[in-house]
Amino acid sequence: MPLEKRSLIDQVEAALSTEINSGKWPEILPGLRSLAQELQVSVPTLSAAIDRLVAKGILSSRGGRKRFRIQKIPSAASRNSGAVKRVLLITPPGGIQSLSKVTINIIQGISHDMNRHGWLMQYADVDFYDVKTPRKNWESLLVGNQISRIIIVYGREVIGKWALSTGIPVCFLGGNAGELPIPVIGIDSPRVVEDALEKLVRLGHKSFLIPLGQRHPALVAKMRETYSAVLSRHEINFNQLIQLPTSTSHTPEAVWRIMERAWEQAEVPTAIIFLDWHSCLTGTSYLTSKGLSIPKDVSVVMIANEFSSDWFRPLLAHYSFPESDLVKAMASWMQNKSYNREKLLQYMLRSFNPGKSISAPKLTN
Repeated sequence: MPLEKRSLIDQVEAALSTEINSGKWPEILPGLRSLAQELQVSVPTLSAAIDRLVAKGILSSRGGRKRFRIQKIPSAASRNSGAVKRVLLITPPGGIQSLSKVTINIIQGISHDMNRHGWLMQYADVDFYDVKTPRKNWESLLVGNQISRIIIVYGREVIGKWALSTGIPVCFLGGNAGELPIPVIGIDSPRVVEDALEKLVRLGHKSFLIPLGQRHPALVAKMRETYSAVLSRHEINFNQLIQLPTSTSHTPEAVWRIMERAWEQAEVPTAIIFLDWHSCLTGTSYLTSKGLSIPKDVSVVMIANEFSSDWFRPLLAHYSFPESDLVKAMASWMQNKSYNREKLLQYMLRSFNPGKSISAPKLTN
């Protein structure tokens, strides 16, 4: 039998799980440096393995800077008895580690909250983005697991249809359910973009770029509708195809090409709204390659703030996701209670931080 090839991170994750289950560390993991020395791996490798355990609810980052608390998890006996309620969390390909830091934090909070209430979270990554009809092998996700709830991260209609066919309650953590009767726990991002546009228009901006990249068609349509409405209110000319471009992928190369096309136009953008940190990193790198500075030449607003963006200078204008409130919204759904999505949006709108990356557009001759 051929041996299974596992990455070093996989091996470290397995080693940590074994030690945690053995009770070697009753409450808190040792410091990262001492633990990395003990396992004879680098700190980044150890951190990547710990991130996986955090996402699975086995560890939490509470208890001090860079210290990780061990969560009390149901025993094997109780899991096998069927007494523990199970929830299946489905992510797109790449698993939890491929998600944004904000989403990982929310999943961590959901897992911790469910654990306290006796729920056990199970994970699966499924390629449902480019699938037209449900796949038969998705049924294997439920075999022998007695799943009571399904949570789908960045959900789409096709996997939503499959989930509804199982008869198990399902919700999306972000994504688009179309006309399906599936609750979507998340933020109405077009309305956040609308708020950002209004702020920039008040500063005097009239030429914008919002790199949409690879987004759900319904979200693209809603974004363009919102964009048109804002600029029409202010009698500003606009070209949606140039100013709200899409692409077939969300790679840095695709974002770079979007930036290049924008600067090939007669009227170049004076303000850019990035929907996520990865696009922002590529887009601002392009600005640097053109010798453009922020905000002297171009104002920048980032919608989905990430902790890793804190080092960026000048400090980016941004909104902050109400992570704890999104966790509470999911907890309400788990308990068959309603939650106020409009309240989540208003919380995010009030979180706006102007930073140092926006100003009035530079005057031209």
